[in-house]
Amino acid sequence: MENDILEKNPFLLLGSRLKRLSDRFLTDATKIHNFCGFELFPSQCVMLAQIHDAGEISVVQLAQILRLSQPAITRNLNGMRDLGLIKSRNVKLDNRVKMISLTPYGVQLLGQLRENIWRDIDIIIRDLLGASAPNFTNQITNIEKELDKQSFEDRFKSMHAQKSVEIIEYDKKYAKEFYEINAQWIGENFELEDVDKYVLQNPDKAILKDGGVILLAKYNGEIVGTGALMKMRDGAFEFTKMGVWQHLRGLKIGEKLLIAAIERAKEMKVPRLFLLTNKKQEAAIHLYEKFGFVHSQEIMDKYGHEYERANVAMDYPKIGE
Repeated sequence: MENDILEKNPFLLLGSRLKRLSDRFLTDATKIHNFCGFELFPSQCVMLAQIHDAGEISVVQLAQILRLSQPAITRNLNGMRDLGLIKSRNVKLDNRVKMISLTPYGVQLLGQLRENIWRDIDIIIRDLLGASAPNFTNQITNIEKELDKQSFEDRFKSMHAQKSVEIIEYDKKYAKEFYEINAQWIGENFELEDVDKYVLQNPDKAILKDGGVILLAKYNGEIVGTGALMKMRDGAFEFTKMGVWQHLRGLKIGEKLLIAAIERAKEMKVPRLFLLTNKKQEAAIHLYEKFGFVHSQEIMDKYGHEYERANVAMDYPKIGE
């Protein structure tokens, strides 16, 4: 269609275009079912198949699997119950929970749908997609998996936050934030060790005096994250004391701090960059791996004794590039 704004903006307006395509499929699917004598909506057909596949399932589980609201699930179930397709029973230990299953008539009707309609619809859809059919459905699955990890809304907020985050140099007036952000992060899973207390209470002596650097993330006028490059006696630098306020995690502020620290280390021409962490910090470890840090037993043997909680050591081999 000429001048189709959805076609002109395939990524920006992807949701609207998929909605338009979905509406076309669902409208015709309803007409097909009615034409064949089945007075069911496509959404009820999906639920009929899902309930049969599960054998017995609760309303909550059905909503979770199909990713529909419970009111929408309940409305469809009421219509299916009126048609004699489903039955329910209360769970003995909790009468509020109802388990849904198909009646014999529901099982019979499902068989008729599969035999008389769904098989042909499956063929038509595959024909429409052609050779791209497997890639098309796999891509939809991948998109859903990625959105499960982080929603569309959260991705937008994260991008917006990153644009709004400013990385600045440490100043004594931010000593309180430097201490409290890291104390919160460490305290979530571990105890503050003596080395933590010394560094956090004396950042000038412990980090800055020997040529180290403390970077701070500023967001909406407030300090919300920290990261430091601390010089070791042998000249190597440890990336340490990275933390972000708990309520702001997920906005990739830590990622921006890590990138800034790596760039600063390269500008300083540090001979070696490493970090120490703990296996519990899976998200942080994944982030470090993403940006080029590699696990190193050598680093663990050489520096791991500094912290009792340290059981993961990582090196940054790209520091000279």
